[in-house]
Amino acid sequence: MKPIMLPPSLRLALTNLVVSFSLVVLLGCGESDQSGIDRNVDVAALSAELESADDARVVEALANLWQAEERLKPLLPKLIELLKHKNTEIRRLASYNIYVLGENADAAIEPIKAVIKIERDPNARSQHLNTLSAIAPEASAQ
Repeated sequence: MKPIMLPPSLRLALTNLVVSFSLVVLLGCGESDQSGIDRNVDVAALSAELESADDARVVEALANLWQAEERLKPLLPKLIELLKHKNTEIRRLASYNIYVLGENADAAIEPIKAVIKIERDPNARSQHLNTLSAIAPEASAQ
């Protein structure tokens, strides 16, 4: 059987991919448990990004903040405020972070109910409904 010869550029790309993957496996990505949650997520730095005028930076911060779990509680007022943001993805991710807090986010019940009534995006609306069921199971049953 004749070996397959790859073009040099493809060999280099595959080598870089293997090396990158190996480094991730060997070094890990932060200190995470089996669930993949980074226990060392920098809540202060990410919460500062929530004030950015750049929607992409806010989305990135929200996409990582959920890993803070119970450390999210002080950010609940800001997360509630972000439910009114013009950007659908920011509203959806803010809702997801509230979802992570579960029943510890009872202050968000009425704001979540309000955003459900006006949300047009089906994915964001679905997240808001899931969030309501997590933070107030009795309210979502009504």
